[in-house]
Amino acid sequence: QISRNAAAESMVLLKNEGNALPIAAGSSIALFGNNQLDLVAGGTGSGDVNKMYSVPLADGLFRAGYALNTDLYRTYSQYMAAENAKRPKRSLMEELMSPIVPIAEMSVTNEQIKSAAVKSEMAVIAIGRNAGEGNDRKEVDDYNLTQKELQLIKSVAAAFHALNKKVVVTLNIGGVVDVMQWREDVDAILLAWQPGLEGGNAMADVVSGKVNP
Repeated sequence: QISRNAAAESMVLLKNEGNALPIAAGSSIALFGNNQLDLVAGGTGSGDVNKMYSVPLADGLFRAGYALNTDLYRTYSQYMAAENAKRPKRSLMEELMSPIVPIAEMSVTNEQIKSAAVKSEMAVIAIGRNAGEGNDRKEVDDYNLTQKELQLIKSVAAAFHALNKKVVVTLNIGGVVDVMQWREDVDAILLAWQPGLEGGNAMADVVSGKVNP
């Protein structure tokens, strides 16, 4: 509970146009982005946090009573499981000192996005970054979003806005990222930092209005 409260209290609402947040209780949400299932609880090296478990965003939103688009959730779950299975084992020192190369953002077709826009009341796009001791960050595909991430934001925004539905982006990051290229495309941006083991629940507390950021 202490971790959950601390995480929620540290979050910053960077944008909230047209009362996109808070999301009404029981709303149906189309959740996009690998980060929905792959919470970055803490950084690398001494920037990491001691955790027995971690709650990803998808779990936090589901536990908060939101209805997640099942087709999207299933597709992301299968993709992440398959990609994680391909990864080689890493030593303890490698785990401590260098962030694991993130899984490439899953490709989502325009048909999948349009279908989700029809079935769901709004979209949430989860963006994640790890950083910390022993590894310098890069401008390309780290400070700046990847081309896949930028295209995902633009495509989701176009489909949902065409139906007068809101789009929210969550930033689960340690160091800052550039928002200039895409901030006008979305209705709300929540900066969640690296929120520890209860991160998904804490983000849900904020987007639901249970906690005022």
